[in-house]
Amino acid sequence: MEFRILGSFEADAGGVMLPLGGPRERTVLAVLLLEASRTVAVTRLVDAVWPDAPPTTAAKQVRNAISLLRAILACHGPSAVIAADGAGYRLEVPACTPAPTSTPARPPRSPAPRLSGPTTCLACWPART
Repeated sequence: MEFRILGSFEADAGGVMLPLGGPRERTVLAVLLLEASRTVAVTRLVDAVWPDAPPTTAAKQVRNAISLLRAILACHGPSAVIAADGAGYRLEVPACTPAPTSTPARPPRSPAPRLSGPTTCLACWPART
């Protein structure tokens, strides 16, 4: 499963584009993706969805969004899992593997650059023209 957060926000499960729900679910998923493998408190998710004045049912609505996202992801295999963790949730996703490019290979004596941080993310982003 691939998640694309640069450009259009998309989830691709082997060529099938997943319906990510409405703005609430998409916001929750985006925050979990940005904090992949780390626990995100429900209060932080509430603040992301309602930055000004959350409704009194905000925490319940976030839990409902998590439930919907879990169902969507579960239908397409166990590669991405949203786990409850204390007072929050954690998204477990496989490591990013940059897509092959048409760039010629480096000469054998030239070491390949090491990807880290934003460079790694950009390597995973398919350029669109």
